[in-house]
Amino acid sequence: MSVKLRKRKLASGNVSLYLDIYQSGKRAYEFPGLYLTKDKTASKETLKLAENIQAKRQVEIQHSEHGFVPHFKKKANFVWV
Repeated sequence: MSVKLRKRKLASGNVSLYLDIYQSGKRAYEFPGLYLTKDKTASKETLKLAENIQAKRQVEIQHSEHGFVPHFKKKANFVWV
């Protein structure tokens, strides 16, 4: 199980960030809609945000593999009709 932050160069010159998630023999991709541009300050902040999202997904997957239910899912209210 792994979550890797990957980069892909676009024709516009920007770089798209995405997560490459490998779990239980299956691969999935998640595109958070974050891009690196020529503006170094903005790109640095965007990269930090992407790394935080990566860490969060890693923890969520580890919890689900070990049977832990996230706190926000425990408080969810569902109405069955």
